[in-house]
Amino acid sequence: MAPFTTEMDWADPAAFYLGDGSLADVADVAIVHRASGLRLPAHSHILAQQSRVMRDLFLSLRGQTSGRKRKADEEEGAAMELESPFNDYSLQEVSFLLRLVYRPSDLTDRNLESVLEHLPGITRLANSLNAASQLASVDKFLAVKAAHSYSGAVKWTQLAEQCGLDNTWAAGVRALASKFLKLPAGAPPAYRCATGLIGLSHETVIAVLAAVAAAVNRIDSPSLNTAVSSIPDAAIKVAGRSEAALGSASLVWEVPQLASLLGKRESPAIGPASLGATFQDECPPGVALAAALTVQLIGQTNAVVSTRRQSHTLSKSNPTMGWSWFMDTNGMAARLSSAAGKGTFKVQVEWLELQPSADEE
Repeated sequence: MAPFTTEMDWADPAAFYLGDGSLADVADVAIVHRASGLRLPAHSHILAQQSRVMRDLFLSLRGQTSGRKRKADEEEGAAMELESPFNDYSLQEVSFLLRLVYRPSDLTDRNLESVLEHLPGITRLANSLNAASQLASVDKFLAVKAAHSYSGAVKWTQLAEQCGLDNTWAAGVRALASKFLKLPAGAPPAYRCATGLIGLSHETVIAVLAAVAAAVNRIDSPSLNTAVSSIPDAAIKVAGRSEAALGSASLVWEVPQLASLLGKRESPAIGPASLGATFQDECPPGVALAAALTVQLIGQTNAVVSTRRQSHTLSKSNPTMGWSWFMDTNGMAARLSSAAGKGTFKVQVEWLELQPSADEE
């Protein structure tokens, strides 16, 4: 079999993923890829071994086909044609996944790195097929990628949400929380860093904010980054995905060290959080946090959003509100709670940390 990194002949990719071109002659499946106009030969027993979706499909079709017709098809050498879900993906993505299906030993970090450009599509196709071995290897590989950079954390965490990559998701949440905690006071990237979360699900945003709050409250840790890395994966998953975290009557995150942290170089660029945040300390003079919060109530439950100065009620007839405020030297508190004890909230949060201008100092 040719090495994984071999330049592929896209006019005939079968030799690349089958390993032996003669195997195409005994293929009993033809993947019809309409965008490329190619029929990709495959073998039902290989696909069934690696994909639960394919196995269930073949068993279902076998039960629907009479023994006489099945025997006639076998004698004629007719190949079963498959189109979905393969036609939703590029020829490259389909071919690379087929290679990993036929040769799982190629699921190495080096090989996955070589197809990084196509990996989102490869992963989505593997998820559509429920190809467990391939997804597990990709999850392990992308967990490292998600932890490497902020842009990688956003990109791969979004993919993890779509494909159920738990390790990548937890690593991404941890990386995003660390990014906020590492931003120096007044850093221009703080706003862009926060708005990058808007593309993520509200469950993930909640988990990121929970990780930030948990790290800030871990006064026993030598550093905030150490505190983030010490948060168990299970706790992150509970924060983002459990009904208790999303629907409790009142969920309050307290950040008692906020004022002291704002005076340090590694101060957190955080603001009032989805579902509830209480900031009880006063900010140091000359430093302010500005935040914009959009809250949408989903479901039947009423909710109250309040600060020390104002409150708003959300209901089924008035489910959405936009809210902006400053956390100034007097301090402010924000809390979102559901009077009935249940409810799901879709939240978008943006922060901007402000430094005093030169003429104000």
